[in-house]
Amino acid sequence: MQIAQRLNAIKSDEITIARLGGDEFLILISEISSKKEIEKYIQKIQNAFRECFAFEGIENYINFSMGITLFPKDSDNMGQLIMNADTAMYSAKHNGKNSCVYYHDDMKKQMKSKKEIEAILRNAIKEDGFYLVYQPQVNANSGEIAGFEALIRLRGYHLSPGVFIPIAEETSHIINIGRWVAKEAISQIAKWRDRGYQEKVVAINYSSKQLRDLGYIDYLRQLLEEYQVSSEFIEIEITEGILLENDTQTMMFLQELKRYGFRIALDDFGTGYSSLYYLTYIP
Repeated sequence: MQIAQRLNAIKSDEITIARLGGDEFLILISEISSKKEIEKYIQKIQNAFRECFAFEGIENYINFSMGITLFPKDSDNMGQLIMNADTAMYSAKHNGKNSCVYYHDDMKKQMKSKKEIEAILRNAIKEDGFYLVYQPQVNANSGEIAGFEALIRLRGYHLSPGVFIPIAEETSHIINIGRWVAKEAISQIAKWRDRGYQEKVVAINYSSKQLRDLGYIDYLRQLLEEYQVSSEFIEIEITEGILLENDTQTMMFLQELKRYGFRIALDDFGTGYSSLYYLTYIP
């Protein structure tokens, strides 16, 4: 409501503002013909968000992403224009919050590619289309293998996880994939043990989007019981992106992992915000 009020304050004869749904707003600016004029309005919108939002005595700064499309250059169809703006907005989100992106035709190809990859993922979940490879973690002093990191791959496709995992994260597929990885890795530890090999720690990558899977830890515990594997041999690798959440659900998840004896590893620290402060509140 506060965002709507601030946007309303910049309304004029040239600007029509509507709430599209959820936390998305649609802004129609008419009677302008140059990017320079558009930039002026972008500045006005950004200024509306500069001051903090106060709610129940707590001050918050709101980040936003903006997608921009032009009529009639990009399309002369209203529905298509809204889709264009939405596509550009998601591109802005991937660039980091508080940014804006102009729609361009290449985005159509990217969207088509995303849909194709999503279809591949959907089929892979149904048809056992994934497999794991195990990257050894070697003790530099002794040269012995200390553990492994489980890395997911797609059967029959030369698609990097760096390409298909972000698309899985945008959909609910990451939940099913995350559970499949856990089952496959834990069953592999049991197979190695049954063949007489010493049990080693296996690290599993965990996406912040999997926090939506509220039954994940219970599922892990069921697998450990089924395969008679101790939780000390499972390491959950989280990225610093999870730490940015710093909310009750995230902290409860990390505390639960610790309580049941799972290891927690911080992966890729240094590639993002990398504030040492985040390290002070994780178990």
